[in-house]
Amino acid sequence: MLVIIPDTNILAASPSLASPAWQSLIQHREEWQLQIVVPDVVLMETVNVVRRSWTAEQEKLKGLKVGEFGLGDAAEALHDGIQQHIDAYEGELQRKLADIGTRVFPMPPVDHLEVARRASNRTPPYQGESKDGYRDTLIWLTVMAVADEYSSEHIWFVSDNTKDFGPKGNDWTGPNIGARTDCPILFHPGLNQELASRGVAKRVNFVTNLQLLEQHIAALHGPISPEELARLTSELDFASLNGILEMMPKGSKVVPSEAALNPSITQAFLHHLTVNEAPWNFTDAARRGEGRWTASYTADAKVELTTFTGEGTPGVVTKDLRLSGFVNIKQPNEVEKLEITTMGSLPDDPDRVLWEMDHDSLRGVAGFSGTFNLPPGFLDNVHFQPPSGFMEGLKFEPPAGFMEGLKFEPPAGFMEGLKFEPPAGFMEGLKFEPPAGFMEGLKFEPPAGFMEGLKFRLPPGFKTGNSPRKPSSDHGKVAQPDGMEEAANDKDETGGPAGPTAGEENPES
Repeated sequence: MLVIIPDTNILAASPSLASPAWQSLIQHREEWQLQIVVPDVVLMETVNVVRRSWTAEQEKLKGLKVGEFGLGDAAEALHDGIQQHIDAYEGELQRKLADIGTRVFPMPPVDHLEVARRASNRTPPYQGESKDGYRDTLIWLTVMAVADEYSSEHIWFVSDNTKDFGPKGNDWTGPNIGARTDCPILFHPGLNQELASRGVAKRVNFVTNLQLLEQHIAALHGPISPEELARLTSELDFASLNGILEMMPKGSKVVPSEAALNPSITQAFLHHLTVNEAPWNFTDAARRGEGRWTASYTADAKVELTTFTGEGTPGVVTKDLRLSGFVNIKQPNEVEKLEITTMGSLPDDPDRVLWEMDHDSLRGVAGFSGTFNLPPGFLDNVHFQPPSGFMEGLKFEPPAGFMEGLKFEPPAGFMEGLKFEPPAGFMEGLKFEPPAGFMEGLKFEPPAGFMEGLKFRLPPGFKTGNSPRKPSSDHGKVAQPDGMEEAANDKDETGGPAGPTAGEENPES
């Protein structure tokens, strides 16, 4: 029997267990004698991770302006449908796991002082300030409890988290050898020691990808001998295989650490690749029935990458990388499927040393962007005590004649050379002589009747009483138009203006 323990990142990557790797393991679980064991803490965290992911997708619907298309009700129904899946996910996952005979393994009795001790000593996988350190420790303790209970079985722990569970640097299968996509790879040295102390190191294995494990198990149950594999691969059209790889879409993500890029680079994307002439390497080849076979492969290529630093500075990097993935062949040479899962550095790449620091050291470099986090109190211990005479040695004593050498003595005739002597006729050339008739052209001759049009004529019937009168010589009075002064004095006894008397004709009528 093989016992498979998936980490949260493996379950959450295929929430409904619908990936080809999961489906193959489920289909062959009895034939291959597989037992899936999910730690209780992994199940709990998977539900939370998937719900957060689906909720984030659900929130994107709110930003869609679909009302103009009459799809408001459809968007609301879609939103509600997603919510139903979110609410029901925990029960659905438990049901699917139960249907395939999965055992949900309870968290072993844990002494919290033991967990605290591991955290204080930074015992793997509790290696730093990460909030996941406690959770990872519980998962690891569960893995060892499973190994104790299934004392005669091989255990496969599947996790993409090589930072906490995996080996240091590029020691994937040994000192600076192997690749992340090998099956199996080594655990962290501290975890290896712990497994060895419990006598289970040879039975507990680590792999980063469920598809890698599925291919490995398939090869155990449908093996292809090296001689037969050589015959099968000799029938392949490698020019076509290379062409398929070179058609990989631009923008495919590349992990900077796996490609051994400069640690200041935080993002890298495929721009172009050309497969080298070196032969491909095939491992874990397995017969799949009906004239089909599958295998893991590696092939080297010159790859051009578009890169970005933590500050967003773009760049282009070209280097040789090792492509890893899977190939599905229908005999004799029909390629049914070819995929790349990893682009990693070559074993002899000198840049690998940039990533061989242990994880604690790498955490001191903030985002690998050149910003260094000093530990508390570091500067308090940095004092410089200059030796005797150090400050005197900083004084500058100019040599004899140094200051005199700074003086500027102009050569003979230097000042005279700065004077400006205009050439003959220069000033005369600045005078302006208007051409003949220039002044006459400036004169204005108004057209006939122009001045008469400017005269002001009173309209017919305009009262002469409204015409302005000359200013009064009496400085105590304000000059008023003719007739207005008398009107101002003609008031009735009430103080209002006097109207016409009976029998008089109204002058306004």
